[in-house]
Amino acid sequence: MKMVTNYFLLEGKRSLFVLKKSIMSLVCVVFALVAVMIGVFQLLMQTPVFPKIEVGIVSDVDSQMLDFAMGYLTGMESVESVCNFRYVDYEQGESMLSEGELQVVVLLPASLYDELNNLEHSKATIMLSEKEDLGVRMFGELLGSAVNLLQVGEAGVAASYKVTAHEMMLFNRSDLGNFLALKYAFQALDRMDTYDDIVVSPMGLMSGVQFYYLTLLLCICLICGLNFSYLYEKKQKAMENKLRIEGVGYIQQSAVKIVLMGLYVFVVESAVYIAGCIVSQRLGLRFLEFNMGTVGILLLQAIAFGAHFHLIYSVAKDEKQGTLLLLISSILFVVCAGLIVPQIYLPEVAQWIGNLSPLFSWSMLGQQALFGEVTSITLAGVGIWFLAELGMGVYCSWKNA
Repeated sequence: MKMVTNYFLLEGKRSLFVLKKSIMSLVCVVFALVAVMIGVFQLLMQTPVFPKIEVGIVSDVDSQMLDFAMGYLTGMESVESVCNFRYVDYEQGESMLSEGELQVVVLLPASLYDELNNLEHSKATIMLSEKEDLGVRMFGELLGSAVNLLQVGEAGVAASYKVTAHEMMLFNRSDLGNFLALKYAFQALDRMDTYDDIVVSPMGLMSGVQFYYLTLLLCICLICGLNFSYLYEKKQKAMENKLRIEGVGYIQQSAVKIVLMGLYVFVVESAVYIAGCIVSQRLGLRFLEFNMGTVGILLLQAIAFGAHFHLIYSVAKDEKQGTLLLLISSILFVVCAGLIVPQIYLPEVAQWIGNLSPLFSWSMLGQQALFGEVTSITLAGVGIWFLAELGMGVYCSWKNA
């Protein structure tokens, strides 16, 4: 035990000396990563998933009322991001639809306002383009969901109006109508809550800022691994052989290296976490809050990173090959695990590689620890990868000795 402690202290002193020299390089890399993450975030957020479609409106409704309604609709960000509206007559709309200048034509009857105001069923005709492109299909699905939502709302309003026939009501029919109209208006203006509940984001439950903060954190951890090649230099072999004679075997030596690498990653990871909490609070972004329990999870994750680094360097023939192998595998895992672009946008082969990589388990653990609640399944997944990489790393160390 004393020999293991002395070996740990010796390597710890060497680590402090070597890593102190690389701290400026790490800081520069962090700033470069932050710039890249901000650039990718802006590009992804501003790039539409599918192009806008052109919608023609044909109606005999009073122009002032129609202008008011259309102005209300087009002013909504969710509508503006999907389509553009323009007024056309029937013949013009039909012609432009067939020629591809319009993808959708909406026919509104002249009695539309009166029928809706009197809670009567009103029909609007929707003509879609025959071209089966993504924009038209997406518009059709969104339109169908919106109609279903409105039908449910209509049923509730109609049922409430019928209840007013009873004398036990404390307000009359007109007051109830105004009350329901007001409530409905607030729900319509705040309908993004409903949208968030029924639409699955490619980033899961994380916001865009949270998604790329997690990416930054994991990328910094992987970059830290490039600094540990000195632990696997050829001149270390003589000392390791002497340690084995003194009773410090492959498992103890591997454990010392993994713990040293894990502690260094933990320090860097904690610094990034605290910095993120400060930025979140000072700038009012509210994407991250400090929690002591999260710090403990980050320590477990850092040790798992250490086992991964140990396996990569043990597989390689020398420290230079290990650095190159770690760099290539890290880039592959970062891309395939969906840390740059969400996995849903990647080919199936890339998704398969990402899901089978340890980085996917680390990503899930980081997501739950930072922005949610850690589950036993996620901890089990990280634990299985840790034990597997630990076992393979010890075996490779023995094989290459």
